[in-house]
Amino acid sequence: MNPEEPSRDPLERLLNMTMRDDLPPDVEARLRSRLALFRQDVSRPRAPSWRTWWTAHRILRASAAMACAALLILVLQSLFDNGSAPTWAQVNAGFAAAPFVNATIYIKNGVLNEPLQLELWMSKGGLLRMRAGNQVLFGRNGKIIESFVLPGTTPPRAGVDDARRMVQEFVAELGTSDAFSFESLVKALPGKTPQTPPLPNQDASVARDLAVFDMVGETQSDWVRIWALRESRLPVRVLFWDPGRAGSVDVLLSYFNEQPAEFFDPAAFRKTIEGMRDPASQAYSLLKDPGGRPWAPQDSQQPPTAPGI
Repeated sequence: MNPEEPSRDPLERLLNMTMRDDLPPDVEARLRSRLALFRQDVSRPRAPSWRTWWTAHRILRASAAMACAALLILVLQSLFDNGSAPTWAQVNAGFAAAPFVNATIYIKNGVLNEPLQLELWMSKGGLLRMRAGNQVLFGRNGKIIESFVLPGTTPPRAGVDDARRMVQEFVAELGTSDAFSFESLVKALPGKTPQTPPLPNQDASVARDLAVFDMVGETQSDWVRIWALRESRLPVRVLFWDPGRAGSVDVLLSYFNEQPAEFFDPAAFRKTIEGMRDPASQAYSLLKDPGGRPWAPQDSQQPPTAPGI
């Protein structure tokens, strides 16, 4: 090998870099001799001794035991997390802790009747806004403080007034409370208040991430079913069913981040809808989607907001 060429041996390169130029020749010779002996010793094959085997065996057994313990912990955690349903108190607490709740309510008086739709928005501080037909109502602390008839809209369908009264009863149930109660929403459903406490119904739950509760009315015929998410303890659906006439009230629940304060402000709503001709833009005025999507034609005219990734 040409002395000018750099060595390909990493040990040789390390030795060349670390040795000083003024190292005495005899010292350098001894170092290189030690390096040669080291290489020779490393390259010589060795028969495995019983000590080496025993040490490796103990390390392997310890590693296997640790792996089995970790796997057992993960399995038990998975079983407890997915198998334990939330209690009714936890479902109520999850609902009360939500910063903003949107309830879409479908009311059907009989099997041949078309369903009526109500929309209800609730926030902390006892703030409420509702759309029933062509009317938008604002509530605070258990009272309806102002209502609007959307300009340029047709009269509401028959039955909307009854549906609106049902929601007004729910508003009154809240009283002066500054937090919304899920039990109050359930009690506001039509018919007699269910007498039985909410009981888990495992037979009605197919998905592992859903918990189901049933409440039965005084006559043991009408009933209420509640679906809640196991992990977050948030209720996502409430169904009241009257078998006598196949009437129902179906409530779908979704949860947002807090809305701007003006969304629940009647004065801001009145000012915003002035000059608007589209009923959809009027009904959903000031409502902001947390994902940056438009709610109505008025929102589509504004520059779109890219949702977070």
